[in-house]
Amino acid sequence: MNGNDKSRRLSKDADGAAEDATLVSRVRNGEAEAFGLLVDRHQGDVLALARSLVRDAVETEDMCQEAFIRALGNIDLLSDPRKFRPWLRRIVFGTCVDWMRTFRPALFRGTSPHGVDALHSELPSAPARLERAEMRARVAAAVESLPEKYRAPIVLFHRDGLSLQRVADHLGAPAGTVKSWLHRARAQLKVILEESQMQDAIESAAPTEVFDTERKERALFHLTNGDSAAETLRACEVPGTVGIWAELLWDGPLPAGGIETPAWRAARADFYETAWFGAFAGAGGEMASGWDEAMEAHADYDEVVLWFEHDLFDQLLLIRHLAWYASRALGDTSLSLTCIGSFPGIEDFRGLGQLNEDEMASLFETRGDVSEEQHLLAQRAWTAFCSGDPFEIERTIQGNTSALPFLAAALRRFLEDLPDSSNGLTKSQRLVLESVGTATRTGRDLFSEHYERDQNPYLSSTQFFAMLGELESATTPLVEREGAALGMGETELMSEGIRITNAGRDVLAGRSDSVSLNGISRWLGPSHLTTDEFPWRWDRASGCVVLL
Repeated sequence: MNGNDKSRRLSKDADGAAEDATLVSRVRNGEAEAFGLLVDRHQGDVLALARSLVRDAVETEDMCQEAFIRALGNIDLLSDPRKFRPWLRRIVFGTCVDWMRTFRPALFRGTSPHGVDALHSELPSAPARLERAEMRARVAAAVESLPEKYRAPIVLFHRDGLSLQRVADHLGAPAGTVKSWLHRARAQLKVILEESQMQDAIESAAPTEVFDTERKERALFHLTNGDSAAETLRACEVPGTVGIWAELLWDGPLPAGGIETPAWRAARADFYETAWFGAFAGAGGEMASGWDEAMEAHADYDEVVLWFEHDLFDQLLLIRHLAWYASRALGDTSLSLTCIGSFPGIEDFRGLGQLNEDEMASLFETRGDVSEEQHLLAQRAWTAFCSGDPFEIERTIQGNTSALPFLAAALRRFLEDLPDSSNGLTKSQRLVLESVGTATRTGRDLFSEHYERDQNPYLSSTQFFAMLGELESATTPLVEREGAALGMGETELMSEGIRITNAGRDVLAGRSDSVSLNGISRWLGPSHLTTDEFPWRWDRASGCVVLL
């Protein structure tokens, strides 16, 4: 392909992506005919992709129909409408995998999402597609004619896109042996294809993956919120390295002005020694240092992909990370984001940890490039959150936060856990007292009900039971255990009966004030504040921060 042809093709691809974006916008505005136009534009590609996977003409039609139905139902999840085509291809793959897993398990075990990308590159025109289809059929037949010893490694490496080492692991052979098998398999393929007079066509039109040992793949680093999401990402074989960064930023010391220093990291490590029943004592600082080192290696990657969700825990991670990356010279490393607050088919969506491998993989192509507007908003919000002044956080909420659509609700939930102006309870504490106000409940039941009643929950079980323990061990206890207290750990509180005290009833009714009874000791920004230093309250009636 000469330079002019390449330029024309790139221009055509860009025009197609722009047209897709326009049609997606029209669909979201309720124009049903716009989705019909999207179907017309992409039906050929969808049919070809489904046919290559399910290998059944009748089922191919059904897979295409189902894929378009799923695309229509999920179209609001597409963060970058210009990427409708690769997003649709991922949906087609997921639809076919679901069918194969149920009806053709042997076929399913030989399929990988990487194979879709390797076998179906950009197709510029209908004649070219027909030529490619013929070429692929010949290549597939040639591969099938190879001895099993050579067929398996060439399929795993070239079609499924596994690395040389992963192919070796899969086959239980040394990497050097696999490399030798691949070389011999290519040599045999070349002879077969020359005999069928297809070699010239393949060398000029086929993806280079069929014959080249070296494949240039983008180096990706995926950063997410914890082990659950990270393990699913690794299992679904989205390409790249997966890391986590899971600081609980809503509690404990924050860096002054949002600028992290070794002194701040040391203060966080000290905080972990006693916080939340000492659940992270001795390990918190070490874990976080490892997370920091992984992020510092951004120059080793072509793209960093951030995977987060809508709650306070994740939104604080998100603004921290965006502010952190904005302060670095990223060079050629790009930054992209997948951030969701719901997922089709999951009625009570709580987070990425609920998704299975196919569901997680389906989000990969919906990621969008991080914009300058998102960087700037994150920097403002992170600076405000680290200021130690709830009014600064409130001003952020009152501004334009549309660039990060879940941020305002998450920060508001943080402010709702300031002491209430009527009784001194945080929202989390109030929900607990309301739950035990009429009957004794086990800690396990209280935790489950808390997540059902709180519209924007963010406490893990460890933090929830630490809060419950504080209500019990306060100078004037607001809850008590039904029997003799066996201990203050999460396990004991989870299984024992919890009931409200008379003092708790008075506070809940507004006849007394929790802070007046028991004081307050809390981190806000870089400072640890006690009762006399803590003038802020949350006024539920007005939905605003107020001063005493």
